[in-house]
Amino acid sequence: MTIDPTNFFSKESNPGTIVDMHTVGDQVLIAGEGSTENWYATGNFDLPFAPQEGRVYRRGVIEGTTVVVGDSLILVGDDGVVYEIGYQAGQASAWGVHRISTNGIEERIRTQMRRLQGLL
Repeated sequence: MTIDPTNFFSKESNPGTIVDMHTVGDQVLIAGEGSTENWYATGNFDLPFAPQEGRVYRRGVIEGTTVVVGDSLILVGDDGVVYEIGYQAGQASAWGVHRISTNGIEERIRTQMRRLQGLL
C-alpha cells in the first residue's frame, strides 16, 4: 500500500503545532499547543478519520506530558493543571476534561515552568 503524501489532516479548531497523538479506545486524541481534539475512525478508506463534533478542548498541552492510562489521556495543560480526558473515575457517562491535580501539585508545575523559561 502506498500513502499519497498530499493526503494529510490538520487540527480543525486550532491549527497550531500538534504536540502529540494517542489512540484511546476507538478514538485518536490530537493534542496541540492551543487545543486537544477527538477524532474517530470513519470506516472509509479514503477518509479514515474525522473530527468528532463537540469534542474540542480549548486547552494547550505541555510537550512530553501526555500518557494514556486505561481509557483516558492524562496531560499537563498549558495552565499547569493536570487533566484527564476520558470518563471520570466511577462515572461511565461523564466523558470530558477533568482536573485531577491539586493546588500544591499545580504550584510545583508552574514553578518548574517559570524555571525553564528563565524567570526564576
